[in-house]
Amino acid sequence: MVVSAAFQQTIRDLMRDTCWDVDADTRKLANVAGALPIGFDLCNNMFIRLDGAVGGAAYDAEHIGFREPSPAALISAMLFGAKRIPQLASLIPSRPDDACECSQCKGSGKLPMSQHTNCNLCGGVGWIADRYVF
Repeated sequence: MVVSAAFQQTIRDLMRDTCWDVDADTRKLANVAGALPIGFDLCNNMFIRLDGAVGGAAYDAEHIGFREPSPAALISAMLFGAKRIPQLASLIPSRPDDACECSQCKGSGKLPMSQHTNCNLCGGVGWIADRYVF
């Protein structure tokens, strides 16, 4: 997974321009971690860091737990976050010519048992590539 300078700059710009509409505690967590708050799911505030790592923190948490950067986690987070910050959708890579259909979701982008949950193998795009450039 390659995270481009353009991706990082866009995340920086979004951090500067979109953090005003989150509560003070979430803004503080985001600033300390150098991360963009992208929204709140059932139990966590979700964040994207400049290196593409995705993290979450409970509403009253004092720090953000980040996962090792992965294409599926980042794509899924950007699809989720695009509901609040539409510019995130433009950062999702286009399907390369050599990409193959995701074997788990069969190209739908959703888990077979829940059409409301992004596939954890492809992140919700329905395809798998050998190399991802964000």
